[in-house]
Amino acid sequence: MIRNFFVGLVSMVLGHLLIFTGEAATWTLFPPPPGFDFSDAEKVKAMVAAMPVGAFVGIEAGYLLGSAVAGLLIGRFTRGGPLFTATVVGTLFTLANLMNLMDIPSPLGFAVLTTVTFLPVTIGGAILGRPRAS
Repeated sequence: MIRNFFVGLVSMVLGHLLIFTGEAATWTLFPPPPGFDFSDAEKVKAMVAAMPVGAFVGIEAGYLLGSAVAGLLIGRFTRGGPLFTATVVGTLFTLANLMNLMDIPSPLGFAVLTTVTFLPVTIGGAILGRPRAS
């Protein structure tokens, strides 16, 4: 039980690092205007509304990578069945995403896609990451 807790915790941290890396790469490819003020909510809304599709694809790719790797770690290192831990981690990723969407309004299609990404991808990664019987 303790082992599964720490596997879940480590997988969340690593997953978030990969998500952050994907977002940072996206901001490198699609940078905000020089001197942009991220503390002005209205300017952030306008910037997000004007972002190209490629920026959203890059962000979603980071979400997919982070949740898949978290799931793979869970599948490989949990004892018993990995599905409970993967469900908890995928749900926490989803809740963090919902909080992010409340702070930074995004296009509806992107909001729906990102909301339904984390749980199935984390669980799928956990299933694929299970050690195979010899």
